[in-house]
Amino acid sequence: AVESNFKARLTEHLNEPSTGSDVTSKFDGLFNSLKTSAAEVVGYKQANRKTHHTSDPVVVSLVAERRKLLNQLNNNDTDRDQSDIKRRLNRLKLENKKRLKELRTEHGDRLANQINSTDDSRKMF
Repeated sequence: AVESNFKARLTEHLNEPSTGSDVTSKFDGLFNSLKTSAAEVVGYKQANRKTHHTSDPVVVSLVAERRKLLNQLNNNDTDRDQSDIKRRLNRLKLENKKRLKELRTEHGDRLANQINSTDDSRKMF
């Protein structure tokens, strides 16, 4: 069904009059026809989430603050201010690491409790 819809849509786009007479413009027109036909019939793939994504509000705020400080560091010329910004960046990085470690530990504890609370006949180890 998708294949026949794509072929029909592509035929419609190819029957439209082309604007250029040289080979490059004709090839560009063909490629654009293929691209628009595929987008209309199949659509675009959703962007994947980043592998290290978290929705924890503490981590999100730490990362946002760190990103803001990095921008300040890149836009700043004074050595004294740079050392202060670097010190705060390192502190934020350490806080972020601690929070991520806490989250991993909590997740492991939840899994362990779930495994231990199951019926003895269903335990795997």
